[in-house]
Amino acid sequence: MNVAEFLDLYKTGKRNFKWIDLRHADLRGAELVGADFSRANLSHAQFEQANLFTANLYKANLSHANFTGANLKKANVRGAQLEGIVWEQAQLDGAQFSPSDIEHLPEAVRPDELRIPVVESTATPLSTPVPDNPEATLPRSQIPASVTLSRPQTLATPAYTRLTLQHWTKLPRPPLALLILGYVCLGILLGLYQTGVGAGLLVWSSALIVAWDEALVWFLPVCGAIATLVSIGLSLWALLFAGLVLLTLIVSLKFLGWSWRKALSDSLWVAGIATLFISSANWLFAGYGRTVIVSGRFPMAILLFLGIGGLGLGAIGWVEMKTLGYTQRARSQVFAISAAVGLLIGLCMGHILVS
Repeated sequence: MNVAEFLDLYKTGKRNFKWIDLRHADLRGAELVGADFSRANLSHAQFEQANLFTANLYKANLSHANFTGANLKKANVRGAQLEGIVWEQAQLDGAQFSPSDIEHLPEAVRPDELRIPVVESTATPLSTPVPDNPEATLPRSQIPASVTLSRPQTLATPAYTRLTLQHWTKLPRPPLALLILGYVCLGILLGLYQTGVGAGLLVWSSALIVAWDEALVWFLPVCGAIATLVSIGLSLWALLFAGLVLLTLIVSLKFLGWSWRKALSDSLWVAGIATLFISSANWLFAGYGRTVIVSGRFPMAILLFLGIGGLGLGAIGWVEMKTLGYTQRARSQVFAISAAVGLLIGLCMGHILVS
């Protein structure tokens, strides 16, 4: 979708632009009040003097966008990618940011409610009482003239780049435990089929997709399951069916005006689900003439389902870690280590069951 088509849709009253791809778009001076750009790709876009009052930019890709003089009052910018943004003279009063995102905001434009005024003692008595709590937040209009404010400090959670023992103890344990359990189930499958080291590395690499693009964290269950099926032998019919579904969806979504990135990612997701469904059905059921019975390999399908569920629930840990202030590098390291631990345990259990 080009800029002209987008602006025409906005003028007709449409406000839902989730997942839209407007990279490098020229939207200088545009009126975009209340627009919903959640998870949209707006990297390198030009928003100089644009009016984005109350806009929803939740988890949008805003890297290297230009917001010089833009009105972002009461906008929701939580979870957005803010690397390389130009904020000069941007109006951010009431804008909402995640704690880990504040580090990307220049001090001069950080909203007042995200600052901690530090009160220094003065000889002149104060005509307006100052709260006893030194971390209290005061609007500038209510701060007495006789009070001198030192350089504002941010309330943002510190960014955890290098993982120490203290940082490990703060990790969200329930979702990460489920992530490890999911890889344990996949590791048992690999062990039962007596696969080699290469198969284990292939399944483990599914945990590394988040290091490439954190938006792919929700692809983790499908990628892990597909990697497992490929390692133990994926049927030709399942591959042909998945390829047909993938091609059909891509052509259909592009015909509807979707971007290549969005069409490809969503098509891969659906094709992966279809492949898992066919492979699981082969494990669950066996046909004898016109009779369909439960296959003796149904425990394999159960393990696969448990693995997918564990990885899906474990992916929530990525979001929780981001909220706690862990950088993408730190989060990727935790996921890679968790996957390795789970697979090693599962492989050992699988080999023990076979022997």
